[in-house]
Amino acid sequence: MLNLPGAAPASPIISLFFKAIYGYMLDGGKDMGHFGFSYIGLLFLLLLFIPNIIWTKKKPEGYTADGENPVLRLFEHIGQVFVCCCSLIFSDFNFLD
Repeated sequence: MLNLPGAAPASPIISLFFKAIYGYMLDGGKDMGHFGFSYIGLLFLLLLFIPNIIWTKKKPEGYTADGENPVLRLFEHIGQVFVCCCSLIFSDFNFLD
C-alpha cells in the first residue's frame, strides 16, 4: 500500500491507481522495466485507437493531409510505433503483479 510521509494511509484503490500511473517510480524507479504483456497498455491503446478509427470512417469532406510537413509526419509515426511497443511489452503498468 502507498503511504506518503506525513499523510494518512491511502486506500488500496488509490494505491493501485498510483502504481498503474507511475509504475514503481515512487520507489526510486529501481523496479522499472519488467518485460511482459501489459493489459493496461492495451486498454490505453484501445482508448486512443477507437476514436481515430471512427474518425477515418467519417472524415470531413474535402480533408487532405497535403499541407503537413513530411518530417513531422515521420517523427509522429516513429513515436506512435515506439509508444505502442513500450505500452504493450512493459508490464509495470498492470494493477496486479
